[in-house]
Amino acid sequence: MDTDALTTTSATGLLKPRVVKTKISKARAAAQKLTRKQKLRKAKKQERGAANADRREIKAEHDAHKAERRLRAKALW
Repeated sequence: MDTDALTTTSATGLLKPRVVKTKISKARAAAQKLTRKQKLRKAKKQERGAANADRREIKAEHDAHKAERRLRAKALW
């Protein structure tokens, strides 16, 4: 009997097999088949990500313009 794979419970003192949890790798998880609902959620999430990237670009341009405007105003003082 392999005692390394067994642990004792404090209440009963009996040996129980230790459950080893393993993580599924991202590649393996991606290879698993998705349900139709999961596919729809994934597509919506990708669309939101693309829209947010566009918003970030526009905001960066706007912020750069605001910073430039502030510097010009400061130079006039």
